[in-house]
Amino acid sequence: MADELQRADPHAPTLCAGWDVAHLAAHLVLRDNRPEVMLAGAVRVAGLSEYADRRLDAAATSTPYAQLVELVRRGPRLSPTRIRVVDDAVNTIEMAVHREDVRRGGPDWQPAAMPVPLDPGVSAVLARSMSTVGRLAARSVPGPLDACLTDVPARPGQAGWPARSDGVGVPAGSPQRVVLRSGPGEPVIVSGPVLEVVLFLFGRDAAARVELSGRPNRVAAVRSARRGA
Repeated sequence: MADELQRADPHAPTLCAGWDVAHLAAHLVLRDNRPEVMLAGAVRVAGLSEYADRRLDAAATSTPYAQLVELVRRGPRLSPTRIRVVDDAVNTIEMAVHREDVRRGGPDWQPAAMPVPLDPGVSAVLARSMSTVGRLAARSVPGPLDACLTDVPARPGQAGWPARSDGVGVPAGSPQRVVLRSGPGEPVIVSGPVLEVVLFLFGRDAAARVELSGRPNRVAAVRSARRGA
C-alpha cells in the first residue's frame, strides 16, 4: 500500500468520493493511530461525523505527504494487527481495496492496463475472507447472493458446490463459490477474479470487472443495494 501511495500524485482523485490520494493516506494513518476518529465517522451521529471529517482534512492538508506515506508504511506501533492472523483478517481486504482506489481513481485508468494475476498469497487471504468480511459487506443485499471466484480453485466438498448424486464432488477445475447471502429462490451470482468481486462488494461498481447473472429484477436489486463493511 505504501509503495502505491509513494508512486501516486497526492492530489490525484481516488475511487473514494471526495477524497484525493492524500486524504486516503490520512485515513489510513488515522485508522491505525486514532481509532476514536474512525469510530466517530462510522457511527453516523450528528456532530461526530463532522468531527471525523475535520480531523481527516487537517491530517491530509497539514501533514507532509511523504510523512503520511511513511506512517502508513510503518503501521501502528501497538496494535493487535501486528499479529499476522489478525492482520490478515482485518487489513488485507481494506488495503487491497484502497490500493485499487488509488490505482483506478484517475480518469485515464483502463482495465487493460492492469497487471494480472494477483499475488497468490493475497488472493488466498481474500478468498478466505469471503465467508466473513464478504458476507458482512453483502448484509444489506436483498435475496440470495453467491460469489464465483474465477481465479480461485474450489475445494472438494466446499459450500456452494454440493456433491452430485453419483458421488462425484466438485468438478475438476471449478472456481470457488461462496454463499454470501442465503434465502429462497435462485441466487444472483457475481463472478470474477476475487479482487474484482471484493471491489464490487465494497461498492466500487464502476471499476470492478465482474459479471452478475440471475433474474433481471434480482440483479438490479443487488446493484442498487448498499454494500460495504
